[in-house]
Amino acid sequence: MKQQPRHIEIDGEPMVALTVRDFESIAAMRRQLGSQATRLRTFRMELLVLSEFLDTLDLALHENAARPAEAGHAGLPTAVARLVPDLRRHAATARRITGAKRREDARDGTPTDQANRG
Repeated sequence: MKQQPRHIEIDGEPMVALTVRDFESIAAMRRQLGSQATRLRTFRMELLVLSEFLDTLDLALHENAARPAEAGHAGLPTAVARLVPDLRRHAATARRITGAKRREDARDGTPTDQANRG
């Protein structure tokens, strides 16, 4: 569509006249946008699942680290404990992208992000 579309009126209804090529181009763009919107919804759902998984993993790591030393249990390895802040940061980023809301965490009653599915 290099030129301005022609404005016409049919039966008192204003319309725009397009060439067949311009119409086909617009129709193709519309299909592409629909396809991209579907992919974005899929990515969003995957990020929601990922953020919920990271929350669960964070809770499990927190509970494991808080357990008193038992036979065969030495708490979190140092290398894993160093990853926990990154885990929380990545989970928060995923929730921010998906438009998450806050919910109460079972671990200590502090708010954590919960995806807005409504």
